[in-house]
Amino acid sequence: MDLEALSPLALIRLQTQVMDELTSRDVIHNPSQPVGDYATYLACKAFDLKREPPSTSGYDACDQEGLRYQIKFKRLLSPTDKRQLNTIKGLEHKKFDFLIGVLFNADMTIYRAALIPFDLVKRLVDPTAKTISLNNKTWDMDGVIDITDKVKAPQA
Repeated sequence: MDLEALSPLALIRLQTQVMDELTSRDVIHNPSQPVGDYATYLACKAFDLKREPPSTSGYDACDQEGLRYQIKFKRLLSPTDKRQLNTIKGLEHKKFDFLIGVLFNADMTIYRAALIPFDLVKRLVDPTAKTISLNNKTWDMDGVIDITDKVKAPQA
């Protein structure tokens, strides 16, 4: 197989299939890490953001104006999967200005994506788990911007 000939989407699909198989064989327990990196890659491409080093605390990317973005994702393996994103860091110290939430379908295509300002994230987050769920009502809230098409564009 000529991996160099495959698109980023084709490669990530192949990778997730391999990770799913390794998980089903009980070889690994956390198949999601590369998915987060892919979500960050797509958001950075879509908004011309500069990706921060992995050691950066509380945000994943910055724009040319210095605004900071934390990027979270959820891969939906079925239509009934919960849409809860991973733990959101930096709330108490306002380490980011916007949250980009990306929901992937099982095949790694984009289901939906949202841009949410920090103040709204702070109101929506579960204070105990420090998580936020991107349910259908989220997109109807004042301040939430549907960025689905913009984040889909780099997958084409």
